Amino acid sequence: AFKFAQVNNIQHRFNKITKMAGPSWIKGFCHRHNISLRQPEKCAMGRIMGFNKVQVNRFYENLKILYEKRKYIASSVYNMDETGLSTVPNKLPKVLSSKGKKL
Repeated sequence: AFKFAQVNNIQHRFNKITKMAGPSWIKGFCHRHNISLRQPEKCAMGRIMGFNKVQVNRFYENLKILYEKRKYIASSVYNMDETGLSTVPNKLPKVLSSKGKKL
């Protein structure tokens, strides 16, 4: 906002040292445009990255290639589930979102 105001010769009360708008400006902007600062719901990385048929097929193709290349024997292969492993970040940054919309 500071840069836009400067380039377009618009009078403003932004801090010229930090080149940023203050909290009251941001609060007013969000109010005028029906936007709120919210904490998004945690979501597993697999969902975020598009866990879909193409990705699953790619995984199994890569697994097949590894089995053929490394010649693993059955006794060195372990079955493991996601217990104890987290693909969900612990702390998510707050995001701007339209009011009334689910994140």
